[in-house]
Amino acid sequence: MQTTNDIAIINTNADGLITEFNDGAQKLLNYSSESLQNKKLITAIFNQKAFQQQASLFCSKLGRNLSGFDVIKEVVQQNQYIPQEWRFQCADDKFIDMHLTITIDKKNNSYRFVATPLQKEPSRFELKDLTSEDVCIKLMKDELSRMQRSKQSIGLLKIAVAKTDEETQKSIAQIVNNRIQRSGDTLAFFSDQSFVAMLPNTDLSGTLKLAETLRLQINLTQDDLEVSVGLANIIPDINTTPADFIPLANKALSRAKKEGGIALESRDFSWSINNII
Repeated sequence: MQTTNDIAIINTNADGLITEFNDGAQKLLNYSSESLQNKKLITAIFNQKAFQQQASLFCSKLGRNLSGFDVIKEVVQQNQYIPQEWRFQCADDKFIDMHLTITIDKKNNSYRFVATPLQKEPSRFELKDLTSEDVCIKLMKDELSRMQRSKQSIGLLKIAVAKTDEETQKSIAQIVNNRIQRSGDTLAFFSDQSFVAMLPNTDLSGTLKLAETLRLQINLTQDDLEVSVGLANIIPDINTTPADFIPLANKALSRAKKEGGIALESRDFSWSINNII
């Protein structure tokens, strides 16, 4: 059972200035209320790297440039508070991932932040549970034919990380697997140590959105881990085979590793995430 010492309750004014910092927040984050109340903005106690990543993703979708507490206000006003997991920076330079709920008190023109620590269990996901490269290629051949007949798009993601130890790979596999649950979606592990997600009936926008979400979630759970994502999206023709499709994602991944972030390859054009955000 959670007690008040397990829950951080932080109130701010309309500009994000902290006005109340309860005992639970002090215990979890190791700040004294005196050091923050009426002195610091709520954004000062977010992990800045994670906050900037989430702010950038939200602003790109919104089509506006916002910073600091303006991001929080817009998220609440747009009712788009996703994800609900935020990383807080503790006073001792450690960080803690919290499940965060934000509410606005319109009468008093103030905000309330209620945060509880995430209960993370070790991943039980095994790499052997993933589709093999050979099986994925066979499935891809069928899906390309099906998409050609229906004249629908198919997306392909290749995700690579700088660390290749088994525990890191299992953790990333779990994150990706949790995001691709539709019938027909396939997650595979290829011999080049990359994770491959095949996404039938997914247009360019949907493929890119998933790439952004996965990269953000991996970065939030694996601090300082370099993540590169190559993506390809096509409407296959009658002659398209996996031998045509996979090299597009390989080329995109190679460029993403050099430039950092996310890169796209299509038959007609290519670009990186930095060109659109």
